[in-house]
Amino acid sequence: MAGLNIFMTVIAFLFVIGIFIALGAITNQKIQEASWEETTADINETLSAVGNTTAVEIASTGWNCGLTSVVIHNTTEGGTLVPASNYTVSDCTVVLIAPSIYTDEDLHIIATKTYDADTDGSLAVNDTTTALADAVDWFTIIIVISAMIVIILLIGIIFATIRGTGMAGEGGSGFDGSGGA
Repeated sequence: MAGLNIFMTVIAFLFVIGIFIALGAITNQKIQEASWEETTADINETLSAVGNTTAVEIASTGWNCGLTSVVIHNTTEGGTLVPASNYTVSDCTVVLIAPSIYTDEDLHIIATKTYDADTDGSLAVNDTTTALADAVDWFTIIIVISAMIVIILLIGIIFATIRGTGMAGEGGSGFDGSGGA
């Protein structure tokens, strides 16, 4: 019974450690988001053969990317302004709306991109979160080793009980060597 108590203690201990790791990961995520630095950059790109079935991502470095003040010109047709009714902007992605007369045309996009950039602090927190995730991999190994220890303890208890009942003699063979009764 002692081995089972030890095993249950190890399981409870690992459960509590798992809770702390989960709380640490959640806290680290919030700290990482708080340490991002809002950054603004001007976009001045020419895109070739933009279609209306695939989204064109505009330099989506960073987190929470968004485009504002979007102006699109059709460079194939000599710089004609593309009306906003011909495209949609979502995050840092531009998609032509079907059917658009500008499908498969070369487009020049001028916009302001706002995004949350990583900082030294957010990268350090990300490294910590990754390390916490790696710690969980050890749980299975710890459980297996603990189970082996419990089995060894139980085998020891069984041998001690058998020896205590007198089923095995001092020499351990159970025979007194007299050859009979």
